[in-house]
Amino acid sequence: MDDPRSPEDAVKEAADLARRRLESADAEMETRIKELEASARQARERHETNQTQQQASVTVADPEIARGAGLGLVIAYAVIGLPLLGFLIGYFIDGRLNGPIGGILGLVGALLGVAFAIYRVQTQAKR
Repeated sequence: MDDPRSPEDAVKEAADLARRRLESADAEMETRIKELEASARQARERHETNQTQQQASVTVADPEIARGAGLGLVIAYAVIGLPLLGFLIGYFIDGRLNGPIGGILGLVGALLGVAFAIYRVQTQAKR
């Protein structure tokens, strides 16, 4: 052994060196954690901003969707309901009288239903 130090001194130096390296590693780790926290905070803010923008765009689209669904239901009721109503009135009148009045009233009801559906689509398109 050509080291003039005593074993206790060598252990103390090794412990001091390990302590300095550990403190350096701790400082580096704290710096990295702060950077990671800052990055996570920025990502959270971007996510919240995106969520707010998406909710705002959905709120704007909801009335348009509801209006379109309402128009579709009005057209469906007009195309199905009015001819059926005309047929039922004609069927009732046919029971009382003789002749093809039920078919004629069904046809009139169908024409009214289609005309009403076209009218609703045109008024909706003007809005």
